Order: sequence, then C-alpha cells, then structure tokens
Amino acid sequence: MLRHPWRGPEASCEAAKAYLRALPERAETQAQTLADLTGWDIEKVRRRAGYVVIDVDLANPGDTKANKEPWWKRLWQ
Repeated sequence: MLRHPWRGPEASCEAAKAYLRALPERAETQAQTLADLTGWDIEKVRRRAGYVVIDVDLANPGDTKANKEPWWKRLWQ
C-alpha cells in the first residue's frame, strides 16, 4: 500500500529534516516492492504513484516544489 508522505508547511526540527531527506529512498523502496509483488513495470509504478524527485531546500525543507501546487492539480499528471 502506498501512503502519502508528510511534506508539512514547516520543518524546523532535526527529526523533520531527516524525515524529508529520507523520503526519496523510502518512495523508491515502496515502488520497487510494489513492482516486485505485482510484476508491474517499475517505471509505470513510479509514474502512477507520482514519485518524482523533489527539490528540498534543507534550510526550509517544508518548502518543496511539490508544495507549490495543490494536490488535486497534480493528481492526474
């Protein structure tokens, strides 16, 4: 099951910054697991799940490019 990660508006503590840094690896692991279990093409899994590399500014990790648009506009991309 794929879950939506927290991308919070503010990440001022070290734990939140570490969480945001770990998201890309976590997303890739989840995509690989889903592809392995179902036999689906990994590229299609990544695309359908909306996994993209997000540009995280470590000085302000909650301010990502993914947060610039409402979720519903990104839903069918």
